Amino acid sequence: MSLPEPPPHKARPTLEARFVDLQKRLRGAVVCPRPVFGLADHVREALGRDPLRAGHAMAAASWLGAPDANERLATKLREDLLDLAALKAKVLEAPPTAVPAPAPAPAPIAETALESPWT
Repeated sequence: MSLPEPPPHKARPTLEARFVDLQKRLRGAVVCPRPVFGLADHVREALGRDPLRAGHAMAAASWLGAPDANERLATKLREDLLDLAALKAKVLEAPPTAVPAPAPAPAPIAETALESPWT
């Protein structure tokens, strides 16, 4: 007996359907030596740049009282946009990377007809 097909807006309960959904998400994944979550991690790992070179985004509110606030905010915005453009060029517009096939598993050791001394 098979399960009825759920509506398209709900998750499909079959294991195969979950692999298909996972495949869609993995297509754009980037392989990095450590977990990468936000823009700062992507800039640091993929581009090798300091993501805070124009200041921390959370400090932008404190810049408003400074005499050079507009200049600092514009510089931060410009640097973040340049980082996004560089990431787009490096990750999304890069040619696909061929992943080598895994090495075949070694052949199993054949059972021998030798008797064990412990039996």
